[in-house]
Amino acid sequence: MVEMNRISFVALSIFAFLLLSPPADAEKAPVWEWDSSNAISHVAISEDSRNVSATYASTVSLWYNHTSSPQKSKIVDSQITSMAMSSDGKSVLIGEELDTTVTLYEEGTKIWETGGFFTVADVDISSNGSHIAVADWRSIHFFTRDSNEAVWSHYYEDEYMTTVSISPDGLFIAIGTQNGKVFLYPASGDNSSSGLHDNILDGDIVGIDFSADSSRLIIGTDTGRVYIYETEGGAQVMNLAYPEEEISCVSGSSDSDYYAFGTDAGSVAVINSTDSGSIQWQKNIGDAITDLDFNGVGTHLVAGTNNKIVVLAKVSDGDELWRTTASGKVSGVAMSYRGENIVVGTDEGLAIYYEQQLDNQAPIATIESITPAIALPDTPVTMNGSVFDLDGEIVAYLWHSSINGNLSTERMFIVSNLSIGLHVITFSALDNEGRWSKGASMDIGVGDFPEAEIVSVSDCDLLGDCVISEGSTIEFIGSAVSEASNDTEVIGYSWMSDIDGPLSNKSIFSIANLSRGSHTITFRAVNDIGFWSSNVTMSLLINGVPVSSILTNPDPVQPGEAIFLVASGNDPDGGSLTYIWSSETLLFANGLTSYESDEAGSKVETSESDFGEHEISLRVVDLYGISSEISKVSIEILSFPLVSAVCDEEAVVDEELLFTAVASDRLPGRIVCH
Repeated sequence: MVEMNRISFVALSIFAFLLLSPPADAEKAPVWEWDSSNAISHVAISEDSRNVSATYASTVSLWYNHTSSPQKSKIVDSQITSMAMSSDGKSVLIGEELDTTVTLYEEGTKIWETGGFFTVADVDISSNGSHIAVADWRSIHFFTRDSNEAVWSHYYEDEYMTTVSISPDGLFIAIGTQNGKVFLYPASGDNSSSGLHDNILDGDIVGIDFSADSSRLIIGTDTGRVYIYETEGGAQVMNLAYPEEEISCVSGSSDSDYYAFGTDAGSVAVINSTDSGSIQWQKNIGDAITDLDFNGVGTHLVAGTNNKIVVLAKVSDGDELWRTTASGKVSGVAMSYRGENIVVGTDEGLAIYYEQQLDNQAPIATIESITPAIALPDTPVTMNGSVFDLDGEIVAYLWHSSINGNLSTERMFIVSNLSIGLHVITFSALDNEGRWSKGASMDIGVGDFPEAEIVSVSDCDLLGDCVISEGSTIEFIGSAVSEASNDTEVIGYSWMSDIDGPLSNKSIFSIANLSRGSHTITFRAVNDIGFWSSNVTMSLLINGVPVSSILTNPDPVQPGEAIFLVASGNDPDGGSLTYIWSSETLLFANGLTSYESDEAGSKVETSESDFGEHEISLRVVDLYGISSEISKVSIEILSFPLVSAVCDEEAVVDEELLFTAVASDRLPGRIVCH
């Protein structure tokens, strides 16, 4: 016999784990897993995701879905063979086939137990936990939560019971037999049954489940047939033959037109009963389908298999959100109302999966306008908000003032009695599943607020970028007036740097030690009733002054020789530099008396006419045009000496001639040899 989760989820989901989305080809990872030495036999999760129940061997345990260890566990006398849970997760019903005992627990505490059955084939409980059905060997028994004494029972001489299902509203009980029969009972106290279905060729009735509105039920047989019946009147809606495979489990959704079944050969199918009972989609996921379940809103279906596969798919078209491999053979699956939390039981233990796409997304609230943003007392102020909700509808709004408290529950409204002061107005919205948006905030000042202005800053154009060299003295000038009335006076000022903190409490001040870096300067003013103006800001870059030096100290050179110079430059801000060389008397390699480059070297070309001491200057300039101090180096160019010879203009042969040499230097110096 295959046990099915028949809980109808009808309330909001309150639990969500915030997980990063895995890569598209990665397996879906559980939020947590709990290992068990005994195979999990049945699982269930409450409509709000908070409570999770599972049975294994002779133990039934309760988890809260944010904890991976059981909160409460109860051990009974024999193997637990059936389990059902109310939609709020508080009532859990278990049956022991061998010990022929049925036990009801409320939040982990035993309420009652009852025995005396020939055997316990199956149990079920209504969504609210008030009505209970037990399938005995040849009997059907009806109980209420209040007593372990059966309200009524009915015995069948020639039938053997296989499965039982109670409608979510608790008004009907359907019981299936080994001979292909289904009996439908009203739970009202009239124990007369309606022979809903009778086909001995169907073999065992392996599963029965009601739609969430209790108006219809689906029946699955081990000979591959699926039936859908109306609960009231018992009219057959659909008869689907699937003879190639045995039906292993069935499930009804919140939409009374859609049902699902699984087979022992690995097929999962969704039926649209409005279309002559046709299969809307079908897929094979590998091995015997051991359990399947719709989420409470009927948009998605989860199925588990005997070969460890778990699939989450859309009901409309079968598109898979994900497919993953569980730790062991899947014995049971169950989904929360929205389907964001999925519990999976295996022969290795229990796991919880989270799917953010199915979680209730919070609305997004926006304050479109608050007009005016500054108002005199008793002036009407209009507040207008908007809200977007991806997966629901908005049922409530809330406007709140940090001074006056709650203001309105309308999306747009007008208020005229705001107290004097600076109000932080917050707007939020509630969706139809009970989730509030984050609050959107905006400030409004009520009263006579001054208006502040930064008038000037030394060497700055306030309309453009402002760059000032580090260490320079900067004068800041601000002003503030109260334009709304003449009853108040500006009495204080505040200048602030986001790097250096408070700078001054005067309207005009000078400073020379601002830290290097990009500052946001904020100026505001306060009047004599304590109202501050809005912040006025400007950006100011304090730029480090670069430094330079000439590393080369050249030896004296001959005229016409080239001179190579190497420099060093450093920008405290770490930016690039431009090297600017200049000379009043010498030419650089470019043929000019100045040379610019982003390289640190330069070349000076001397000529035959160059001699004496010559000065070369260097400065470096950063990206903002700030120059270093000038570095200089002196170059000595040697001069050639001047030589002349004097002798007699006439001479006699064989007589000696007198030659006289005259040598001089153009630079101060002396001739050392002739």
